[in-house]
Amino acid sequence: MKLLSLKIQSQFRSLAPGFEVKFHQQDNFEAMTQFNPFCLVGLNGCGKSNILEALSQIFYHLELCVGKHLPSALREKNIFDSRKCAVDAFTLKYLTLGNRKAEANEQNVVVITIEKNASEAPMMSVMPLYGAAPAMRFNLEESPVGITSMAKSFLPQYVVAYSSGENETLSIPFIKSRFIHLFEFRENVVNDVVDYSSPENSLIYVDSNMSQAILLCCLLFEDKDTLKSLAAFGYTGILRIKKFRMHLREEFFEEDKNKNSYFQLFKRKSNGNEVSVKGLFEILKDISTLSWYDIEDGAYYFDFWVNDATKDAFKYYFHTAMDCFQVFRLLYELNNYAVKLEKQKEIFGSTGVYTDGKFGVPGSDDDVFHFLDFYLVKQVDEQGGEKELLLKEFSDGEHQFIHTMAICLLLKDSDSLILLDEPETHFNPSWRSHFVSILDKTLKNACSNIKQHDSRYVNFMKDILITTHSPFIISDSRADHVIVVTKEGDHAKAEKASAMGINTYGASTSFIQTKIFGSTDTIGEKAYREMKSIGMQTDKDKQQKLNEVNRKFGESLEKLMVLSEINEG
Repeated sequence: MKLLSLKIQSQFRSLAPGFEVKFHQQDNFEAMTQFNPFCLVGLNGCGKSNILEALSQIFYHLELCVGKHLPSALREKNIFDSRKCAVDAFTLKYLTLGNRKAEANEQNVVVITIEKNASEAPMMSVMPLYGAAPAMRFNLEESPVGITSMAKSFLPQYVVAYSSGENETLSIPFIKSRFIHLFEFRENVVNDVVDYSSPENSLIYVDSNMSQAILLCCLLFEDKDTLKSLAAFGYTGILRIKKFRMHLREEFFEEDKNKNSYFQLFKRKSNGNEVSVKGLFEILKDISTLSWYDIEDGAYYFDFWVNDATKDAFKYYFHTAMDCFQVFRLLYELNNYAVKLEKQKEIFGSTGVYTDGKFGVPGSDDDVFHFLDFYLVKQVDEQGGEKELLLKEFSDGEHQFIHTMAICLLLKDSDSLILLDEPETHFNPSWRSHFVSILDKTLKNACSNIKQHDSRYVNFMKDILITTHSPFIISDSRADHVIVVTKEGDHAKAEKASAMGINTYGASTSFIQTKIFGSTDTIGEKAYREMKSIGMQTDKDKQQKLNEVNRKFGESLEKLMVLSEINEG
């Protein structure tokens, strides 16, 4: 998908009625087949993260409007009403493919317009990018099941968010979606559904647990060329996965004690031409190096010493990295089984904050699923020296790098919207300067493994929005893909750098700091004040002041200016 524009006609956080942000130009299809993420930039508190939050709230609402599997708690009018959304009035426009299995060309592209007036249900309009075919229109409150399913097909397959900090407002709709997934899972248990693969709701929030699952899937399914950036010594240096352990506790939902284990929903055909199926426990026993049941804690353990045969076995049963991730994702979400219905109602109805730890979920001793002993082989010196390390031993910056690279890699050929809230906060300057380039290279390398599609398809099918304060990332972004968010009173305003006459692509960091962030300083204020005060001292002669400035301070433009002022004084 490719975003075209978002206009908000009701107050949402710092986004006032009339706020509008423009993304891609509808008539520039060729540019949309290139890798160009959008950078949302501006000072702290300007409202750039509110744009990500608005988009996540909108797509959450749309998913509920077309959802077939909604918890009873959500069906109550005072909790969910298709006519009431956190962003209650908006117009959202984006492009997607009318047929996702076809090539990315202009003839297969449709324009999606979703309009919602205050206290009314959203209306979806679908029309070809080119051609005279009439628009299809869906009222997302009144559409029958068949029409609702069609409307669902025009929403992104995945809306994925990651935040480097605890951006709790961004996570709200994603946390709610986990309970919707849990309900759907339970419903399928009750109805004895087999071969269940993934929830219908598209929202995925990448926390540390989900990141582990994503990384594992990438390391099991992708080849060395695709993983080149992760393996590079200058970055994480991850050469391969050595071993990991899975902990699974077979629990039952309270009302389903007479039903089969809910792990039976993960059935997979053992061969495409065979009718027989295997449940998840059977599959894991087949492909693990060692497995056992611990009577004391009531949990199954599966050990994997990873080699080529292990990878082949995962590919045999789970087919793709995304299919495998969906299993791990659902297992993690089952850890919310202990949250009672009344608490779920509170969560669904809340406009406040619900992140991990804010509601009652089991600890590691009682949860359904987690990974243990996740060991990676890391290159630790330029001579090729290797060391086995737990994933937990990697630095914050390395974890951030893994998060962002693995997310983009996992979603490489899916129709997705990726929201990255300051993904580079723990990066060193070198990593920040290479961030966009590495994302681009990683996706290009991944394209070689996508038989039916080329890089044009991969780039068109996803949009990446990044909030950042890094001049390096901005310098690698084209001016029409840099959205500068500023505050006018209490309200935010968004404008492209290109419209402001600022060419960001290849610009120096000092130029960007001045033009985008309004800062001309290249050193810290404390040092600069002290430097200036030396120049103003009256009890020392010129040479003494010059010597003191040269001795105390490192090289900078500010230092040269102060030295010049002393000499001229």
